[in-house]
Amino acid sequence: MQLGKKLILFRYILKQFGYDDFETLREEFNTRLTGSNATGRSYFAGVLVNRTEKRISNHTLFTYDEAVSGYERKLRENRAEPFFTLKYYQWFALFFTEYYLDQYVNHQSAFIRDLNQFKAQSTDFHGIDDYTENDLKKLAFWMATGSGKPF
Repeated sequence: MQLGKKLILFRYILKQFGYDDFETLREEFNTRLTGSNATGRSYFAGVLVNRTEKRISNHTLFTYDEAVSGYERKLRENRAEPFFTLKYYQWFALFFTEYYLDQYVNHQSAFIRDLNQFKAQSTDFHGIDDYTENDLKKLAFWMATGSGKPF
């Protein structure tokens, strides 16, 4: 897959959750409380619910959050740190993966169409071929060294 397509995918997913760039997301979440509230929902999901710019339903958001909370519980069970919680960038890596896999498995044609429309609406992605089904078969992560990749 072309490098540009990877950047489109990341920016597209950011937009689905109401962000135009990662810097804005980082500024908003870098100092947020980690973990979950009394209802079991993460504090991060609580912030996303209130974003008016997001393009996904609260139900879907909470479904993804529940899956990520399950991964966090499993990690906690197998560690010597009983109070382990994911940092915002770890949580978002898993959260974005939940979104991606949901779209890939359950809405693939619409996902490809929407990615291509997003690409066409931006002047940043001229000269990059349209997405095809083959472009979605692999998913890669980039996280800084020392970020504690949980997966």
